Amino acid sequence: MDHSLSVKLAKARQLGLMDWFLLTEAWVQLFLTHCTLSLLPASRWMPKLVRRPTTNKSMRLPLECKSEQRLITAVNIAARYHILPMTCLRRAMTLQAILARRGSFATLRMGVRKSKTEISAHAWLELGSRVINDDPDVHLQFSPLDIDALAPIGKTQ
Repeated sequence: MDHSLSVKLAKARQLGLMDWFLLTEAWVQLFLTHCTLSLLPASRWMPKLVRRPTTNKSMRLPLECKSEQRLITAVNIAARYHILPMTCLRRAMTLQAILARRGSFATLRMGVRKSKTEISAHAWLELGSRVINDDPDVHLQFSPLDIDALAPIGKTQ
């Protein structure tokens, strides 16, 4: 057996039930987010990015799941081993949904940067003014877009 595979399997065996629950939740939410972005027009999902989500208190998950870093790690691991390619937007939207179910409402940010040969885009989350799933200085590397201005995309006048 490949050494790296045996190391990964050993780490997987050390995970507790709650870790497996979080990984499963993240994997399923990544799939749902992928389907939403791939199958629905932007006019259906873009407005939800700017609205503060609401949750039913009875649907909130246990407080012991609330650790931000644990959730971020679960989403990143699930994205790395997903059967579909997961972009920063899919990861950020997935984490946003998972946090919202726990009563934490993160703001999705998107930014762009231009080099001599290409334009690239990136997505990340902020709680308050704190970047939670990326480099704290990501807004210096990418010029943030005004997502509120993007919400009407696809709507006809």
